[in-house]
Amino acid sequence: ALIMIWVQRRYRPETCTSVAIEQVTYRQALIIGCCQCASLWPGMSRSGSTIVGGLLAKLSYQTAAEFSFIIAVPVMICAVSYDLLSVFSLLTSTDIQLISLGFLVSFLMALVAMSTFLTLLSRWQLTPFAFYRIGLALIIFFGPLT
Repeated sequence: ALIMIWVQRRYRPETCTSVAIEQVTYRQALIIGCCQCASLWPGMSRSGSTIVGGLLAKLSYQTAAEFSFIIAVPVMICAVSYDLLSVFSLLTSTDIQLISLGFLVSFLMALVAMSTFLTLLSRWQLTPFAFYRIGLALIIFFGPLT
């Protein structure tokens, strides 16, 4: 959260490039990928770390967020495929229908979530999300001990 606030204060829209995803350079992709590695730490957001990486790579919010969503796709496909292949012999036709329906609903909800997130990001940027993360961490850390 503190890095998000720091990058947000350092970010200058006039120095950033608002390019299509296809125009992201290898250097920018490498910076984003290195920042994505930070999401391996517990509590670190993958999308947050990749958007921060995009901003550090001088991309616009829109491009950084879109790139963040796109690079998640191969990882999710591999993870789901691995899980399905490991239990495929146990699945019935009903299971496959339910999984297909779940996939469709998840895909549609992901589109809605991405659109909503991009709208919120363009309006409020990263700072409110960073404060939310700090507040939630404090609540979890100092919450009632039972």
